[in-house]
Amino acid sequence: LEMDNESPENVKMKFNNYRLLLAIEMNGQFVNSTTICEIQ
Repeated sequence: LEMDNESPENVKMKFNNYRLLLAIEMNGQFVNSTTICEIQ
C-alpha cells in the first residue's frame, strides 16, 4: 500500500478496500472497481 502523504483515514479506507477485494476473490466472485466505489 502506498502511504506517502496520505491521511490515516485514506490509508484505512484503502486497507478496507484491499480486504474487501481479498474476501471477494476468496469467495470466487468478481466485482469491478466501480461497484466497490459505490459500496463506500
